[in-house]
Amino acid sequence: MKIGVIIVFNNNALEIERGLFDSLFNFRSEVKLCLINNGSRDDTLDKLEMLIDTSGLNCTLIDIKQDKGINFAIKAGARYFFNQNKLKYFGYSTTSDLKVSEDLFYLMNEIENFVKTMINFRADKVESTNKMKPVFFKI
Repeated sequence: MKIGVIIVFNNNALEIERGLFDSLFNFRSEVKLCLINNGSRDDTLDKLEMLIDTSGLNCTLIDIKQDKGINFAIKAGARYFFNQNKLKYFGYSTTSDLKVSEDLFYLMNEIENFVKTMINFRADKVESTNKMKPVFFKI
C-alpha cells in the first residue's frame, strides 16, 4: 500500500528548482505525490509540470484555476487520493510560508522523514489484525 503526500503550491515559481523531489526518489515505490497548483498567477504550473516529467516519481498535478484557500486545495488532494488510489495513509503540507528555495528543500526533507515514519508505522500495524481507518497527517 502506498503513502500519499499532498503538497499545495501558490505562486512559488521562483522557489521551484530541478532536483526538488530527489530525496523522495528512493521511496518511489512507496510514495504517491499529489501536487496542487492553487490558483497561481506565475509560472508555478509550468515548473511543476517540468518537475513531474523529470522526477521519475508517481505524481499527479491538480490545477485549481482560482485560489479558493488552502483548505479547499487540501480537500481536493484528499478526495483524489481517497477516490482514485484507495490510500489509507497520506499527509499534506503547504508552501505558503516559504520564501526561498532552501525552505522548499527543507520541506522535502521533512516529507522524506514523514515517509520513513509512515513506512515504519505501517510495518508495525501489519502485525496486528485490526482494520485501520484512513490516517491523515499534517507534515
